[in-house]
Amino acid sequence: MSNSYKVLVPHDFSEVADNAISHAATVAKSFNGEIVLLHVISSEKARSESESKLKELSESASNSYGVPVFFEIRKGSIFDRIPEVGEEIGAMLVVM
Repeated sequence: MSNSYKVLVPHDFSEVADNAISHAATVAKSFNGEIVLLHVISSEKARSESESKLKELSESASNSYGVPVFFEIRKGSIFDRIPEVGEEIGAMLVVM
């Protein structure tokens, strides 16, 4: 990830979250920025499957929208991890 304009998109593999990627891409593209998808897991057992899904999703979204798309997986509560990751990456916007 670079120091560009970052848009954080918490993603739970739902259709609503997919729509959020579309909106985030519009914003990121207008600022020559990038999207960071965040998936929060409750146990390490879910990490492998989540990583596979996010890798496919980020590649597909990047190709579809023409913006770089990265992803993060964190264990814990969405209430803690979303603001934590947003601050860590310097997100300018969170789209949900």
